[in-house]
Amino acid sequence: MDSNGYDARAWLDGNGFPHSEDMKLHEVYRHPDATTLEIAMTLDDPKTYTKPSVGNKETFKLELRKGFTVLYEEYCVSSEEQTFNQGVRYPAGGDLAHSRPLK
Repeated sequence: MDSNGYDARAWLDGNGFPHSEDMKLHEVYRHPDATTLEIAMTLDDPKTYTKPSVGNKETFKLELRKGFTVLYEEYCVSSEEQTFNQGVRYPAGGDLAHSRPLK
């Protein structure tokens, strides 16, 4: 995925590294298997930096609880928003009056 059009007034990170409005970010997401996500990013901003910055590939592994062998797929659709609100959004925000226990 390639993205551009960033606001040059923002920083790249909490350390204050700058970038120009010409910065481009190239992101590669891979799923080598059902429980692994790999992410690699390359930042290119020739107005600010002399060469592209290639980030380290990050790998994330999904670890299921012991004895938990089924991973249910959750859909991100409007019809599921109320269930999400009650099970995740409200409890995370401390609104326990509107939340429901997770199954």
